[in-house]
Amino acid sequence: MIERYGKDIEMQKIRSLDDERKYNERAIAAADAFYAGDGCKSGSICRICGSKETSLYFEAYDGYLYYECSNCGSLFLDNLPKLEEMYRTDNVSNTRAYIDEKIFEERVRQLQSPKVDFVLEVCAEHDIKMSTVWVDVGAGGGQILAAVQKKNIMAYGVESDQAEIEFMRSKGFSVLDAYVDPQEKNEALEELLAKADVVSFMMVLEHVKSPTDVVDYFYRFMKPGAVLVLEVPRHPSVASFANLAYKNIVYRHITVPVHLQIFTEKAISMLLRGRFKILGKWGYGEGFSDLVKFPLISNHVKVDYRLYDMIMNENNDIQRLLDEAGLSDMMLFVAVKE
Repeated sequence: MIERYGKDIEMQKIRSLDDERKYNERAIAAADAFYAGDGCKSGSICRICGSKETSLYFEAYDGYLYYECSNCGSLFLDNLPKLEEMYRTDNVSNTRAYIDEKIFEERVRQLQSPKVDFVLEVCAEHDIKMSTVWVDVGAGGGQILAAVQKKNIMAYGVESDQAEIEFMRSKGFSVLDAYVDPQEKNEALEELLAKADVVSFMMVLEHVKSPTDVVDYFYRFMKPGAVLVLEVPRHPSVASFANLAYKNIVYRHITVPVHLQIFTEKAISMLLRGRFKILGKWGYGEGFSDLVKFPLISNHVKVDYRLYDMIMNENNDIQRLLDEAGLSDMMLFVAVKE
């Protein structure tokens, strides 16, 4: 299995401190608007592995409660909002960042192209031919689609956010308007999954009520030998620690109310076992930069940008050490359907 840790990034080119303050303000507004919308509670039972051996991890912003599972180690949100209503609502949290034309190419270059390269590297290592169709489910603003097309691979997106769908279509991407509900039949989505060589689900599994049902859904309709790519927020991490320390910062890592669970590597292995075999994994994150930025975002203090830039210039090297130590806040898994 291929393992990689650390990911070079120049986040200042994608979002400034002022941008991050605005992101946090919008995320707080979403948390306030959708608080416990349907009164749904998990009963403190882990939605990933079903264990009842759980304990309160922390009370996040606005009274949202995150529990930790003693079996799989993951974190999960107990009091859920109305999910489909939330995800079909314009400007929930920070989806507009994904359709900002000014930073679209920068996001493709820095954030998504390296992930596509890694997937293709893993496929090549295991003699998996990649020549036809890549489907990105929860495609957002289409950055993965852009990165895939640069490799001359046919790309299709699946998305439910209307502003993001319009943005992707304006750029010429093929997009299916669909909300993934494993309990409902969707022939168009099922046909698309069935012809895919790769199905990516990037930073989406944390948003669904039942991760097991979604993985089963992919397994049911993907063809044998097809590749599933999962990118998920990871725990334990430096970013988890930063969220604990700054509960009024809700746009990063443990993002209430949109992040319903934060996964351990053990949890992902449990979800995929018997369905998909993991061929590669890549750990990276922004935990160190969170520790630097959160006090500035939270307190609106005057910033010494010379000192700030000096610190951030060391970010990639420091974060790589943390990732290698098992403290990355993001994880990318490449797995093949068995």
